[in-house]
Amino acid sequence: MTLEPRPFLGRLHPLRLDRQPLPLFLDRRGFSLREDLLPQADPVFEGWYGDRLWVLLRRILPLWTHRMGVRPRSVSVKPLRSRWGSCGIHGDLSFSSSLARVAPDLVEYVAVHELAHLVHRNHRREFWDLVASCLPDLPERRARLRDPSFLPPRRERGR
Repeated sequence: MTLEPRPFLGRLHPLRLDRQPLPLFLDRRGFSLREDLLPQADPVFEGWYGDRLWVLLRRILPLWTHRMGVRPRSVSVKPLRSRWGSCGIHGDLSFSSSLARVAPDLVEYVAVHELAHLVHRNHRREFWDLVASCLPDLPERRARLRDPSFLPPRRERGR
């Protein structure tokens, strides 16, 4: 059976089925999914991605909240349907578990983007000036984030 490679942190990794106690793990050979979980592979991956994204966000967010002088009320990771992240009206940040598919510098861009919404609630010039002051390579990161190979599966993105 041919299994599609899966992305993680900007790289595609082969996927194999295995008889193992863990539902899913990644090693130097690629992803290993417990064979009885193949029918539930997508939810298993989303949970795994969410756990790994938390690890990365715990390193990124303290740095940028300090540099930008902002503090979100809460932070969550969940399978968002149509975006990489969002900032609620009360300062609650949400990040898509699918964000773990892209390179770490793109996760950083999404984090800075959402934190900038704590200062500017819109996408006007002041907002983009703030993001660009934090990330001088902003245009390149934005373009890379649009790479369709790392977009959430169609069922997640909605219509």
